[in-house]
Amino acid sequence: PRAAWYAEDGDGPGYLFAYLGTARALMGNAMAAGKAVLHVAEIVD
Repeated sequence: PRAAWYAEDGDGPGYLFAYLGTARALMGNAMAAGKAVLHVAEIVD
């Protein structure tokens, strides 16, 4: 994604904000998924 952002750098700051928002959403989803995996691990354990 970072390489794609550099490739699309000409789109201006609006694209940067959209990219950061997407990255934040992906991180949030990853954290939620990680918590779910930990929860499953606790159940299995």
